[in-house]
Amino acid sequence: MSETEKMPSRKLILGSKGDELVRFSYLNVHAPKINKESGKLQRGVVAMIDKRNTHDVSAIQRAIEELSEEVWPKGKKRKPPLWMNPLRDGDTAVKKNGDPVDELYRGHYIINCTTDAEKPLGIVGTIRDENGKFKRLGKDEIKSGDFGRLGVVLRPYTKGNSGVSCYLSNVQMVREGPALAGGASAEEDFGAFDDPDAGAFD
Repeated sequence: MSETEKMPSRKLILGSKGDELVRFSYLNVHAPKINKESGKLQRGVVAMIDKRNTHDVSAIQRAIEELSEEVWPKGKKRKPPLWMNPLRDGDTAVKKNGDPVDELYRGHYIINCTTDAEKPLGIVGTIRDENGKFKRLGKDEIKSGDFGRLGVVLRPYTKGNSGVSCYLSNVQMVREGPALAGGASAEEDFGAFDDPDAGAFD
């Protein structure tokens, strides 16, 4: 077990309350791509959480605070100066060059969720098969712009820049949405927040 896996963690289901679904941006869950920072093959998605979705926002903020207190207790050891918060405010977040992130993130919180290429990842819809299991979705059945739920695990890391990473475990597409096109790449938007171990378990 790696040092990262030994860290405390919190599992959350984003989009779990009523119709407060998250929207998928830069969806890359079927064909892994190289993470330029770590050099590892990864899959992932940027979750767009409407600011009116206080259930998910509060759950993430609470989990980050609890994990931070376990790893960097108040009054004992302060957080390191380069501490990375995975939850970004789409109205104020900026790219490496200081420009604001894509306009489509206005009115949302955004969190980058990744997993290594070899890790199991369920990608499903809402229709069940004859055995009661959700049917798996192919790459042409889900896209950036769709709405749904994400199973994620928040876990701190202390190697390199310290902070909390968001690991992706499962994806459920609930409602189709207009495709998102154009704009900056995920690397341009979030490269400043990457850590070599972020999104990697080993």
